[in-house]
Amino acid sequence: MISIASKQTPPVAFSRRLVSYAQNLEDVMLWRAVGYVPAGFYVDVGAQDPRSDSVSRAFYENGWRGVHVEPSRNYARLLRADRPDETVIEAALGEHTGDIPFWEAADTGLSTGSHGQAGLLSGQGHLLRKTTAAGLTLANVLAPHAARDIHWLKIDVEGMEESVLRGWGDSAVRPWIIVIESTALDGRPNHHGWEPLLIDRGYTFAYFDGLNRFYVSRAHPELLPSFSHPPCVFDDYQLSPLSPVPSSRLLKARIAELAGENAISKAEIARLRALLYAASVGQHLYRAFQRLLGNPNYNRNPDLARPTPPAQE
Repeated sequence: MISIASKQTPPVAFSRRLVSYAQNLEDVMLWRAVGYVPAGFYVDVGAQDPRSDSVSRAFYENGWRGVHVEPSRNYARLLRADRPDETVIEAALGEHTGDIPFWEAADTGLSTGSHGQAGLLSGQGHLLRKTTAAGLTLANVLAPHAARDIHWLKIDVEGMEESVLRGWGDSAVRPWIIVIESTALDGRPNHHGWEPLLIDRGYTFAYFDGLNRFYVSRAHPELLPSFSHPPCVFDDYQLSPLSPVPSSRLLKARIAELAGENAISKAEIARLRALLYAASVGQHLYRAFQRLLGNPNYNRNPDLARPTPPAQE
């Protein structure tokens, strides 16, 4: 059974600073490109949790609304509870409609409708539960929104990328930006089979973040410069406590933890200290830049000490 929940409510007000929830700062990159759009619209395929690792949460908190496609019953339930004013489609996308076998890896984002991917997961020791998911196509999902702009489409489907893109069919809908997870379980790129399908539909490759590939519609070349560099201090974002991206606080805690162990990993401590220094430098430069611009919110500590490089072991 395909389950869809939808209700419209007025969007919330814009926040002062973006709070990032995504696992690899995908939301920061997308916000840089289209955050200027008031009350924009997105489609999140493989949405999973409504907050943890969510690419859409930052946009939702800033007045955007959209559609979530999630075949896992548990995550679809969480999405409906957390986003009662959005559309949640409990289904898997593929090249054709109809029920498909689906392997759930509980409490992870690794569940898949790909038999090959399921075999790899099982070989890595993941416990999988085989179920059946309702099957739709990307064309089915996009059709109700053909008359409006879709500012970004995210696809995270664990080995089913080509099948999802082939299900686009003859639809003329063209989201401004498409971001697709494009690495295999071992980190190797896996985009070579499906990328031509995007190029043929009028998309230009814009950016690779180590996990995802970003594509921009050739109808919106003005967005390409937004993908010239990774997230940086000038993006003015902060990490949610739910973000998996390491923060200065977490790095300090991990360094202290390692230092208290009997078998101290000097290499790991050095690596974490280097990350902490880089984060501190970024914060220092950002505050200095804001003071230079005359931002009164950053004048409270005008003599903020510069970060000290980590000592060489």
